Amino acid sequence: MDADHPHRPPAETIARFLAGTASTDERDEIATWLNTDPAARSLLEGLPAPEPIDASSIGSRIVTAAVSATRQAQQQQEIGRMSRPRTRKPYSPFSWPARVAATFVVLVLSLSVWFVSRDTRTPEEATVFQTQNAQRLTVRLGDGTEVNLNADSRLEIAPDFGLRERRVQLTGQAYFDVAPDVSRPFMITAAATHVRVVGTAFDVRAYRDEPVAVVVEEGRVEFAISDSPAAATQRVLLHPGESGQVALVAGRDSIIVASVDPTLLVRWRDGVLQFHGAPLAKVATQLERWFDVIVEMDDQQLASRRLDASFDNESLEEVCNRIATALGLQIVVDGRRVLISEKKRGER
Repeated sequence: MDADHPHRPPAETIARFLAGTASTDERDEIATWLNTDPAARSLLEGLPAPEPIDASSIGSRIVTAAVSATRQAQQQQEIGRMSRPRTRKPYSPFSWPARVAATFVVLVLSLSVWFVSRDTRTPEEATVFQTQNAQRLTVRLGDGTEVNLNADSRLEIAPDFGLRERRVQLTGQAYFDVAPDVSRPFMITAAATHVRVVGTAFDVRAYRDEPVAVVVEEGRVEFAISDSPAAATQRVLLHPGESGQVALVAGRDSIIVASVDPTLLVRWRDGVLQFHGAPLAKVATQLERWFDVIVEMDDQQLASRRLDASFDNESLEEVCNRIATALGLQIVVDGRRVLISEKKRGER
């Protein structure tokens, strides 16, 4: 025990308190320290509070701030593993996560009361994962959820991810394998829709200028149209083998539910391109994302031609040759430029 601070709890008690795992007796010990130790109490004397400050309420605020920072540090560590190659280093108990945690234990007691009590902190930045055309990315979040991002997609992780809920925002397409956690639902915002789950596997497609669609492979998914989760204009519960897609019905957005084979619709994760009666205009957009090319048609009437085909990890040239044969077209690949035209008579 420190003779100058006789009521200061042991370091392990403070650590458990900051992590939110302290027992009732340990929380009382922290409260006693805040009330009796001059060094701790002096932090409160400079605050112009209109009424006595309750040490236990301050303690709960510190716990909230500490848990947030700890989870953010863990998430950033996981992000670092997935986003860039890392060289193996000898283990050290003073690696950067440990130093961050140790520094935070010291600083939170001296600084968090000031900032949290006034709510003047600068909002933390969200974590963003983004793919370009011809790129796919697998990300493992701090809670154990795995996300497969398709080409030309963007996933934004909320700064407070993992506190009371797990919130992300998606533009593009992603397959989510969500780690179960009943106490912290997983919520996805995509355009003017919201997806809410506890633990399940499903696909969300939300490219710009395309209707949002959800395909459920495992578990159950709540799919809603709204500007906010609490003000849904329509809400449906999707089960395995079902899809929900936003469509304009009677002048308003509605969710159309259909039975599907989810294994066929999520094969893009394995490098498979699939088209089921897709107009050539949509096929061209998909080729642009998949291969990072620019597709041009010399006659816009070709855009309505429909394609039924599946391509399993085939090259751009192979895909174009097969499309040309299937639709009776001429397709020329010139670097990143793909020109589609009607096959002239007499050409083979």
